[in-house]
Amino acid sequence: MWSKMQNNACNLSLIQYLTAHFYTGSELLNRSNVSEYEFTQLQMRSIMPKASYKLDMSLTCHSYFGSHVSQQLVYFYPKAYAGWLTSCVSYDTQQRAFTEFSRLFYQAKDTLSENVFWLDDNKIMTAFDEFIAQQWPHFLAGTYGVCTKRGLPFDILSKELAVTTIRTLLDKTSLSVTEQGYLSRAVGCLKKVGSQFAPHERALSKQHQLLARLESLSR
Repeated sequence: MWSKMQNNACNLSLIQYLTAHFYTGSELLNRSNVSEYEFTQLQMRSIMPKASYKLDMSLTCHSYFGSHVSQQLVYFYPKAYAGWLTSCVSYDTQQRAFTEFSRLFYQAKDTLSENVFWLDDNKIMTAFDEFIAQQWPHFLAGTYGVCTKRGLPFDILSKELAVTTIRTLLDKTSLSVTEQGYLSRAVGCLKKVGSQFAPHERALSKQHQLLARLESLSR
């Protein structure tokens, strides 16, 4: 009985998390004023990302009026993807979408460079175009909707820079004053753009593991 109650609580927490931070497919289309046909075509042409979460729901409801059975597959997309969808509906090729994706990365780079927290030899910045190209398939797969709050280039770049910086600095036996500042800002950045994650995923995330390691070292 207790185990069943725990499972029900976990399922409810997952649904609450998804509905709080994501739009369902139908909600996304309504927000963006895009038809289901247009949306499907954009995904087939690798312009619009796939869902970050798919929830296979099989429900049985009992009430005074009897029982009702419902089965459906619900797709969840980051709420920020409404803006991407509104823009990309006019893109006729994947290359056009990727060009905009790259532009947003360079815009994010300029913004983040106003308060640097990464080391000079960070490979992300020294091979920036290559880094962008590597992120494109992950973006289209819906991956960054899972591990960042918005799933867009600013959050992607911020998170990856923060994670690589924290890992590098944690491997050092001692830190300079400058490096301590970098570490503090990197942690702040990660907390700002990193996802809260679905309840069953939190302990598995790089973000959770890094922050837990930092916390253990500060004790």
